[in-house]
Amino acid sequence: MKIKSMVKYLMNDFIKGYLGFAGAILLVIHLGMILAVATDGDGMLGGMEFSTIIFMLIIGIISYRENISMSIQNGVSRKTYFISEAIAFVLFALTGSCVDTLYCVLGNAYESIIDGFIYDSTFEQLFMSNGEVPGLTDYLKEFVMQFSFEFMALSVGLLIGAVVYRLNKVMKFVIPAAIYIFGFIVIPFVDYALFDLFITRKLASFMNFVGESFSHMSVTMTIGGLVLLAVSYLFIRRVQIADRK
Repeated sequence: MKIKSMVKYLMNDFIKGYLGFAGAILLVIHLGMILAVATDGDGMLGGMEFSTIIFMLIIGIISYRENISMSIQNGVSRKTYFISEAIAFVLFALTGSCVDTLYCVLGNAYESIIDGFIYDSTFEQLFMSNGEVPGLTDYLKEFVMQFSFEFMALSVGLLIGAVVYRLNKVMKFVIPAAIYIFGFIVIPFVDYALFDLFITRKLASFMNFVGESFSHMSVTMTIGGLVLLAVSYLFIRRVQIADRK
């Protein structure tokens, strides 16, 4: 029962912020259409759903502190909180991907009736030919791909929020700096000096594999989200409330 109540609380918290954001994106699409009609010129919108991914990432980060504190103070175990968060993430990502797919349907509907207006979703830009009209199968793929990205973004956000919550003020600056130096300076230098760019080539090969098809991308993002979600539990399972950090 606690899981059900916690999921309901989390979803209410997520949706309240999402409604205003979704309305803003809808307004942008309509303004783009109106400008194309008013100016009798070319109007193009695309990749609007990428902003939803960023929104999900931010939600994952900023919601953690308040939600973990509230749950512990109300006798909800850390395990119950984590399970509830995972379920809420799946439901929220499904909601966001559904809305984003409807944006694509609306944008393509405008494109079909208004000269000079073009709407291309991220899926269309990546996996469809220029000028190709999406069908039902394409919209279903758009939905699945968007879900995988949004779930991944939420998981990344939760992990960042959980890690930062446990750090003191000094370490909140030291850890990001160390990650940057290690990831963007030390590893590339070592890879170049000792491994003849072996790591770089393998990373490029993996990125090519992920980007070569819809299924590769969606499965990789979903698995990545699950892995990061599991890692975040390591930082949640024994966390103590620390409101003054």
